[in-house]
Amino acid sequence: MSDLQAVLERLLPAELALQVVSTRLQEAFLEFTLASTRTSVPCPRCASLSASVHSHSQRQVQDVPWCTLPVPLHLLVRRWPLSFNPLHAAGIR
Repeated sequence: MSDLQAVLERLLPAELALQVVSTRLQEAFLEFTLASTRTSVPCPRCASLSASVHSHSQRQVQDVPWCTLPVPLHLLVRRWPLSFNPLHAAGIR
């Protein structure tokens, strides 16, 4: 692990469940790619855990300059479907 990755991992709280995938330091910018490490998430309707991944996507957070360098931040995220609770169809939580 590079020193840059080690510093970033110390700056990210564990409860964010993010892992440093890559770092790139160029003369013109400093770039980070992070991925979620969550294996399941609670359904917003009934709070039952879902481990089924619906899809994957990459998002770029608007970079905020650090000193004079732009810092693009790429997030590799997963979308989770709602749980298959039959009460959802009935409108009951």
